[in-house]
Amino acid sequence: MPIFLWSIGSNAIDYSNGHIIPGTTFLEFFTSSVLGSALVSIIHFLFAIIGSVIAWLILKLKEGK
Repeated sequence: MPIFLWSIGSNAIDYSNGHIIPGTTFLEFFTSSVLGSALVSIIHFLFAIIGSVIAWLILKLKEGK
């Protein structure tokens, strides 16, 4: 959840600074921001799970020795 909020906040700052494609409506920008933030959150979650599994496997290997 924090990475989602961080990404939304980053997009909101970009919008307020005018760093958008000319002609983009607020609804288009908002929809793209939410979907992009969801994608970033999913990717972050997957890497966190992979890292946790790797750490768990390392601990299991150390316990076996």
